[in-house]
Amino acid sequence: SSADGKIRALDAETGVEKWSFFTDGPVRFAPVLWGDQVYAASDDGHLYCLSATDGELIRKWRGGPGDDMVLGNGTLTSRWPARGGPVIVDDLLYYAAGIWQSEKVFIYAIDLRTGEAVWSNDGSGQIYMPQPHGGANAASGVTAPGYLVGTGEQLFVPPGRAVPAAFGRADGKFQYYHLQKNGHAGGTATAAVGRFVYNGGLAF
Repeated sequence: SSADGKIRALDAETGVEKWSFFTDGPVRFAPVLWGDQVYAASDDGHLYCLSATDGELIRKWRGGPGDDMVLGNGTLTSRWPARGGPVIVDDLLYYAAGIWQSEKVFIYAIDLRTGEAVWSNDGSGQIYMPQPHGGANAASGVTAPGYLVGTGEQLFVPPGRAVPAAFGRADGKFQYYHLQKNGHAGGTATAAVGRFVYNGGLAF
């Protein structure tokens, strides 16, 4: 819930709450399940790993470089909120933290078998690149307020109000972000099916 920062497990047959866990910020994206573990990202800047059985905290990772908090929407949130909704592909979990390019954006691949980062990318939030309004260039790069999408070789990061940026799934290297070419097209909801990525009513 983004209202109270709580993650809840409900009985699918009865709807009765089985357990709950409070984070320290709004939870804006659905958790993902791997084995008997639940992973969820919070505006407090952390990715949480919980037991799917009882909601006990197993581990958490901080996405940004510090614990700085700021006021947003009437509540405290991390300076680097974890708003890159997690996705799991081949036992690797991908998520992102940070929404202001000037403060850096951090994208991670976590090996769920070891809990260690396979790679991280903190340099794609300040790319000097063409902007949607023709002729303008700025260091504005990639931000990540949406569900990440993984395919066989690529990771797509939706910036919320524009088309997704593409990264190498194996190494986290930035590949492309066709912002100016697509103007103000795009949005948060993203899906990949076969050869195509769908975003903002468009197929790429």
